[in-house]
Amino acid sequence: MLAMEANWVVSIDDLIDAVWGTSPPASARTQIRICISSMRRCFAAAGASDHLIETHPQGYRLCLDDTQLDAAVFDSEVRRARRLTEAGLHEHAVSALRQALGLWTGPALAGLTSSGPVESGARRLEEDRLRALEERVRLELELGRHQDVIGELMQLAAEHPYREQLHGQLMLALYRSHRTAEALAVYRRIRATLVEELGIEPSPELGSLEQSILVGMEKDHAVRKVA
Repeated sequence: MLAMEANWVVSIDDLIDAVWGTSPPASARTQIRICISSMRRCFAAAGASDHLIETHPQGYRLCLDDTQLDAAVFDSEVRRARRLTEAGLHEHAVSALRQALGLWTGPALAGLTSSGPVESGARRLEEDRLRALEERVRLELELGRHQDVIGELMQLAAEHPYREQLHGQLMLALYRSHRTAEALAVYRRIRATLVEELGIEPSPELGSLEQSILVGMEKDHAVRKVA
């Protein structure tokens, strides 16, 4: 909780809510103070500053610079990648995004059981990761690396069955790799999932991509027939 709000004071009440939710023990405040003392000893044993965790009247603040927290380094690299993209330096942008995504070793805050605040923070971090992944794949596709990303996109689409952008990117990569039937099958699968489980149709953008693939397939067939 302190790391998610690095350099901001987190109130003791918010820490209690993160750890115990709506049913904290009577000793919650004492236990929070004991945890903070334990963390300070751990940080001191690792050679960290005595002032890494500051005490304030309303709570505590974890004081970090931008290089000490992976999430901050990740954000910085993603911003750098976007600047490079705007400058037309797509190859360098891909490298920056790969560096950012390389900081991840698994799901955000994996292994922690907590109430709303931490779960919400984990979902935000995961969304940031997926958006960076989608940006990197989009750039890879623009660089013509369709076949290189198919395997990764297949896994991501399976892990995120409702995420239309990943499925659209997979459709595009397959189509450009002359695997039209598989590209259309991806559309049918996500449409069936969305309709049956959520009661909604795919977005107009995804539907338009399917139609473009169908039109392209018809044109290819006509060319082969004439030839």
